Amino acid sequence: MDDNLPTEFDLIVVGTGFTESIIAAAASRIGKSVLHLDSNEFYGGYWASFNLENIKTLQETSSGRSDVEVNSLSDNCMKLSENLCRLVNVIQEFHVGDEESAGEENTTSSKWTKQKVMKDFRKFNIDVTPKLLFSRGSLVELLISSNICRYAEFRSVDRIATLINDELKTVPCSRSDVFTTKDVSVVEKRLLMKLMSTCLNYEAGSAEFKGTIKNSSSFRFLMRNLRCPEFDDKTFQEFLSSQKLTPNLQHYVLYAISMSENSTPFKEGLEKTNKFLSSLNRYGNTPFLYPMYGCGEIPQCFCRLCAVFGGVYCLKRSITEIFFRNDNDQIVFDAIQCDNQKIQAKNIVFGHGTISSARFETIHTSSQNQEKGNCGNLSRGIFVTDTPIGDESMNSGGGGVVFLKMHSTTGSGGGAFVKQLSHWSGCCPKDFSKLLKETSAQELFPEIVDERIILSDIVHITCQSSGTSAKSDLAEYVDKLFKTYCWVEADAEAVADVVPETPVKSPPRMLWSMYFNIPSCIKCEYAEETPIPGLHLSCGPYFELDYDKSIKDAKDLFTKIYPTEEFLPRAPDPDEIVIGDEDENVKLDIQEKMLVDEIENEVQCIEQNDLNESRE
Repeated sequence: MDDNLPTEFDLIVVGTGFTESIIAAAASRIGKSVLHLDSNEFYGGYWASFNLENIKTLQETSSGRSDVEVNSLSDNCMKLSENLCRLVNVIQEFHVGDEESAGEENTTSSKWTKQKVMKDFRKFNIDVTPKLLFSRGSLVELLISSNICRYAEFRSVDRIATLINDELKTVPCSRSDVFTTKDVSVVEKRLLMKLMSTCLNYEAGSAEFKGTIKNSSSFRFLMRNLRCPEFDDKTFQEFLSSQKLTPNLQHYVLYAISMSENSTPFKEGLEKTNKFLSSLNRYGNTPFLYPMYGCGEIPQCFCRLCAVFGGVYCLKRSITEIFFRNDNDQIVFDAIQCDNQKIQAKNIVFGHGTISSARFETIHTSSQNQEKGNCGNLSRGIFVTDTPIGDESMNSGGGGVVFLKMHSTTGSGGGAFVKQLSHWSGCCPKDFSKLLKETSAQELFPEIVDERIILSDIVHITCQSSGTSAKSDLAEYVDKLFKTYCWVEADAEAVADVVPETPVKSPPRMLWSMYFNIPSCIKCEYAEETPIPGLHLSCGPYFELDYDKSIKDAKDLFTKIYPTEEFLPRAPDPDEIVIGDEDENVKLDIQEKMLVDEIENEVQCIEQNDLNESRE
């Protein structure tokens, strides 16, 4: 079979991450010929999802990495070293034994073994970069406007939690939640509803985002309605304190609803609160959606659209050289060497992790990079636990998807995003919990073993890198989450005659864990833009809950390459597509019908004339 590719394209995209996949889909949609390559054997790069076995393989690949060769430009040619999706500071560990020992068959510690955890490894979908989608956020609107939403399924996030005094509480999101929660007093409920209604009215179009909020009518209304001075130079926390909110309410609004920190400016906190509230009740009780089967589905949605409109895809294809040519005394991109082929293109886009430490002629100053904000630089923790975090009420109905924003007690970074996924998210086996039915807890408390006791979940934690490793960065969050309650061992003799009224609470225990860092891309590390026309770099994942910054990057880069073209116009449904040849046939059919109608009219006229003549 001939594996050779065409030798000329309008656009070559290297890497199948989120940002570059959007660019590939947008270019293909407007009729450009696109070649989409990836040296990995999977789609998504740093945005991918893996089963429990494959993510272990990814760890081995990352750990066995040798020093990366620095690419250099000489004689209009740049030789590239092998570039795969690499994770940094990877630590993977099982927290259970290989086999159950005979002496531990009747103890709670014998619930799990490696074999039990790995039994259904193919049914896991573990995100490298887990995200949530605001119901009225940039990605949801883009999926709808481009008609790409048909390629994916989503689930509304079931609950939002917060940590108050080391105790997990469900955050009241909607009006009904506010009035039914038992964690907020009657007076606090009225204050919270008033504040939420006022913040929701904070909609002055795009004025607030253009720095003219001070003169907007919405801003003046807000200040007049709350009877407080302007807070341009104050923090959002100071604003909440001025409204005489209780510490309990301040915590809910500051850390859970606006997902801010103590140092967050007033206007930024207000915008975040408005974004949260405006996304409520569109698709569910919370403002967030989560893609079924993991976030790795999202880049593949855009890849599917690119392929539908003629994009060519090749995995496990590495680029060994980049060629340039002189155009009016300027070096511009010309072609690539892929295996034994030289392939030309007008433009090429490199995704995060697809080209290593490339040094170009011009490197911008660090101040410009800091203004832009670096992508990557993330610390990640993934945990398979024996029970969900939180109490029974937080995990009723199987748990679904639970989100928790934790703020840092050390004041470093922007806190951490925590996402808990049950089998209802499609990310862990549905029958995973059945393995626990043979435990001594089931034998000791058959009447009280509830759904929470026999469930297990995947917990993701993400924060910005600040230390030497992801494990050290995430330590304060892991300690809080997995030490919320004290583990109580079951004593058969103590409960022989007395059965407790409620199940014994226990902390989630880690069965398997993995820590790693996602590095910054070279665009953020070295240069804002490459000085070589035709060669473009796209960024990787940012420390953000949604995809807003990455979508903006994709739009900006697409506009730079094709400044006069529309970005991702709506793709037609299959029943709306009309093939060109069929269009011509339709025109011929119409012309033939018109001709037949004319002939029939003439025949009728002749027959009528003949009839009249015969009568005469």
